[in-house]
Amino acid sequence: MKCKSAFAILVVLFMLLNGLSVVTTYANFSSNKINQVVNADSLLASSAHKVRKPGVIDSIIIDPFDNPVGAALDSSNGNVYVANSKSCSVSVINGSTNTVDKIITVGSSPEAVTFDSTNRNVYVANSNSCSVSVINGSTNTVIKNIRVGCNPDGAVFDSLNGYVYVTNCGSGSVSVINGSTNTVIKNIFVGDLSNGVAFDSSNGYVYVTNSLSNNVSVINGSTNTVIKNIRVGYDPKGVALDSSNGYVYVVNKYSNSVSVINGATNTVIKNISVGSMPVGVTFDTSNGYVYVTNSRFYQGFTNPLSSASNVSVINSVTNTVIKNITVGSWPFGVTYDSSNGYVYVDNGGSNNVSVINGANNSFVKNIGKLGAPLGLSFDSSNGYVYVTNGYSDSVSVINGDNNTIIKNISTGSFADSAAFDSYNGYVYVTNDCSKTVSVINGSTNTVIKNIRVGSGPDSVTFDSSNGYLYVTNFWSKNISVINGSTNLVVKTISVASLPEGGTYDNSNGYVYFMDGFHTVSVINGTTNTVIKNIAVGLSPTGAAVDNSNGYIYITNAYSKNVSVINGTTNTVIKNITVGLCPARAAFDSSNGNVYVTNYASKNVSVINGSTNVVVETIRVGPQPIGAAFDSSNGYVYVSSRSGTVSVLGCVNYTITPPPPQQPSYSNLYTIIEVVVAAIVLASVSIVLINKRRT
Repeated sequence: MKCKSAFAILVVLFMLLNGLSVVTTYANFSSNKINQVVNADSLLASSAHKVRKPGVIDSIIIDPFDNPVGAALDSSNGNVYVANSKSCSVSVINGSTNTVDKIITVGSSPEAVTFDSTNRNVYVANSNSCSVSVINGSTNTVIKNIRVGCNPDGAVFDSLNGYVYVTNCGSGSVSVINGSTNTVIKNIFVGDLSNGVAFDSSNGYVYVTNSLSNNVSVINGSTNTVIKNIRVGYDPKGVALDSSNGYVYVVNKYSNSVSVINGATNTVIKNISVGSMPVGVTFDTSNGYVYVTNSRFYQGFTNPLSSASNVSVINSVTNTVIKNITVGSWPFGVTYDSSNGYVYVDNGGSNNVSVINGANNSFVKNIGKLGAPLGLSFDSSNGYVYVTNGYSDSVSVINGDNNTIIKNISTGSFADSAAFDSYNGYVYVTNDCSKTVSVINGSTNTVIKNIRVGSGPDSVTFDSSNGYLYVTNFWSKNISVINGSTNLVVKTISVASLPEGGTYDNSNGYVYFMDGFHTVSVINGTTNTVIKNIAVGLSPTGAAVDNSNGYIYITNAYSKNVSVINGTTNTVIKNITVGLCPARAAFDSSNGNVYVTNYASKNVSVINGSTNVVVETIRVGPQPIGAAFDSSNGYVYVSSRSGTVSVLGCVNYTITPPPPQQPSYSNLYTIIEVVVAAIVLASVSIVLINKRRT
């Protein structure tokens, strides 16, 4: 009995001590989880120290137009000013020649532009800078930056009072700028997410679209007060005035319609159905037509149910759509040039400006280089990186020493992907629409041959064991095998589905190809036959081989993960969750990491090849799609559809150890509860022991 009682007392003491220890540890851990890790380093060094993490060290602009979103005409000189959101600049287009005369640096993420005819200044709303840049139209230089509300993305000039009205999307307000002094004289609060704005000279009213409120606020220009809110469609964006009839046209993005407001009564008199996701609108005074841009754009994706990107032409007399004009990808802003009768449409997706002749509503030309960089390949013989530009049918050559473009090489139609042949020093480029592969000599950077392959070639892989190049022909459902010595197709391998990307594993001599659905086909490079089909995630599109462990990493776009295949057994051993729509992958042999481009997340996931876990996520340009590793400088190059190539390397970060943890008594009640519970449990144990004794 004494032994059992003593044992019970020991249990109590153990629980008391252990309870105190557990609670104290939990209290310290929950108060600051990060400090638990950092304090371990502070035992070695009490002062600040530097670490190296993967990050963006450079960004190379491929296109002169970088996501153009807003435009305005300077009627005094006939120039059109286009706001380039991503490049933080304004392109000046000469209306006579329809060429870019100058690029002006402004604030961060310029969204809208308007012209003040009284002082000949151009006002640019910079969304991320919360400011308005004032450009002198005579010298095309920025003369002042004016602080306004949060996220300005709309601007209009009131010719009756000489004021500029700027909509602040984040503040739900409108800043009124006096054009004489270029200062804000008043902030007017309107609805939620205010963006579009237009001026009606017939009544002196300013019309502001509020996206979240689904209405239009009417501001009296004389008193600068809101006199009415008009209910329209879902997510109203652009707004324009038809000076011939006094009607105000409001585009409703999610309603796919245009609301027509009578300026005399400020009531909606008609809703006109247009294309998918309309955002921009302008009025052509020469023909009385209203032009509406149908963007087909929704949170980074095109609407799969809609037709091609176009501009709807509305006859303002009948308020009906009379024509749809095909333009570039994702058209947003639109403006009319009264000096030449042309309508200018900025296309955010194709990074250019479409010119429409208002006389016959026909397409005239596209201004701006259509780059759309898609694929990349590194040439180890010269240290150059080759970037395929789909829309410009060319390849940009980047010097890895200074990360600058040294040449643009014309190829076939829609250059898609590239691979380097280390045997002959040639770069092979697939031309999706030409059904060819262009062979570029790395010494001269010139095309020496075009090889005919199947339909829709969209990827190419080099097998260093046999010197062959494997080209996936998407529409032909086969793979063309090119002998690098003769540059001739020596065999065509049929596959089950639509082949896309591929990679070569030099540890086993196999070539791996994705079908775009959920399968990876394994080809034996010796016999050039399919030996196995491996099931992976949905829509596999990219692949990379880790030569250190013999693993193959497959990016599954719709599964949002990466399948890891063991090259020895050709089986999937793990699926790693990454960002949205992973597109391509590249292996960095210097650190053993795999870099995965997440097309819809605007970032790159870094996977540690030893542990197969994501160790870092790096923010890059919008719509990253291609990736390649440069072994000569240790950098990873990521191409983005936005027109940039991000250079990833190790960036120095300074970590300062936190101050010593101060004792906390916030968990005193928790400690008391544990002690009481332990005593009660011990008492019950003693009672049970005494019961058994009796």
